[in-house]
Amino acid sequence: MAPPPEERPCKAGTLEPREPVGLPHPARSGRSTSRETAERHGSAGTLRAIWGAISWPPNKMKPKLKVWVTFGDLKFGDGRARLLEEIDEQGSLRKAAGTFEMSYRNAWGYLRELEDAAGFKFVERVPGGGPRSGMRLTDKARLFLQRYRKFRNGLDAAVARQFERSFKT
Repeated sequence: MAPPPEERPCKAGTLEPREPVGLPHPARSGRSTSRETAERHGSAGTLRAIWGAISWPPNKMKPKLKVWVTFGDLKFGDGRARLLEEIDEQGSLRKAAGTFEMSYRNAWGYLRELEDAAGFKFVERVPGGGPRSGMRLTDKARLFLQRYRKFRNGLDAAVARQFERSFKT
């Protein structure tokens, strides 16, 4: 049985009340807003019709773009890049994994998958037994990470420009 039109399912599966679409709000003099009109007619309408006189872009609105570089089926994105940067900074896979609340075993598996898919080593062990031993990025990994960051920063700048063009009044 479908829920009544005054209620809609939310993510938790419970019902939360909602004002019927298109009916005038009691505080308004019987007129629908452009958003209600767009919803009543089943289309989103233009953003300006929906948002009306809100200054653009709204303070909480920002673009988000997820991008990966793929090696076959394996995706390399911001998560793996941050892990590599932490390994480089901390000099330890264990410490880097701890930063992300990851187990050492998961982090090591993550790196092995990446190295197998990419066809080159990203990390190497630093010999010794004292405070200078641990793990560091290979030269190829540093170069790859530098190029990934350049690629990502370029995309972020292009997205920000397009966002401003699209949502500017």
